[in-house]
Amino acid sequence: MRKWHCILGILVFWGISICAQPKPEALLEQAIINGVTLTFSFKDASDEDYETTVKQRRNPDGSVWRVTETIRAKGFNDRYWAANSKKIYNSDGCFDLMITQNGIMGIVTQDEIPRHTMPKDATYKMTSLTYQGRNCWKITERATGGEMTEFIIDKEKLFILSWNYFNSSGKLLFSDRKKNINFNPVFTDDDFSVPPNAKLKYAKDSRERMKLDIKRVKSHSNNIAKTRKQIVKETNQNRTPGKFRQKVNKLTNHDPWDFICQKAPWFLLPIAVIALGIVF
Repeated sequence: MRKWHCILGILVFWGISICAQPKPEALLEQAIINGVTLTFSFKDASDEDYETTVKQRRNPDGSVWRVTETIRAKGFNDRYWAANSKKIYNSDGCFDLMITQNGIMGIVTQDEIPRHTMPKDATYKMTSLTYQGRNCWKITERATGGEMTEFIIDKEKLFILSWNYFNSSGKLLFSDRKKNINFNPVFTDDDFSVPPNAKLKYAKDSRERMKLDIKRVKSHSNNIAKTRKQIVKETNQNRTPGKFRQKVNKLTNHDPWDFICQKAPWFLLPIAVIALGIVF
């Protein structure tokens, strides 16, 4: 009898453990609830390296603060047209910052703080696999419209290592890989604060935000044009003159009086004075 009691207890414990296994959406939610910092790199059309860092924290009231910063790997050196971006979500709204050599221009919108939620009409499938030497779950999320998203989540860190997005025809539209993940770090409010030197413009709606964005890009383009003119002007001033101009400069030394003083035959001066005396 005791033997059957032990077997029954093991079966009950096994059943409870299976039922207690977190669902895929619960795993994603756990990954988001904890503070996360991740960094990944990519290249744009000009084959230039960029680096994006995301910091995220969920506050006790349930609100999510997030900072997404994209910077150029080479910085602004000799790239006066360059611009970095930084987007901050906090309790005051969304701050879309454009960072250039001429300062920080930001657009503020009072949109609802974005929250990470799973679509209610989605279906899920979870399988185990090894990804980059880690024990992971592969979660397939398929919406009713046919779009599909594949997540690969580290079982230990409970964070998304990669995700692929497919359209209803099965074509891969977007793929992302996460690197340098720091799970559950310690953040301060300064990590989610707007730089004090940022010039901010407030937008009431999406249309006004678009207008402000156009003005911001135009202002940056004007600064680029001014900088380009200044560079051309300085280049022309410092440009090495041609051979003919070098000979002229060598003779005249850029000063006609200096040329007269240095090159005039002064031994003819007494003869000129005597000649003038005879004439007059």
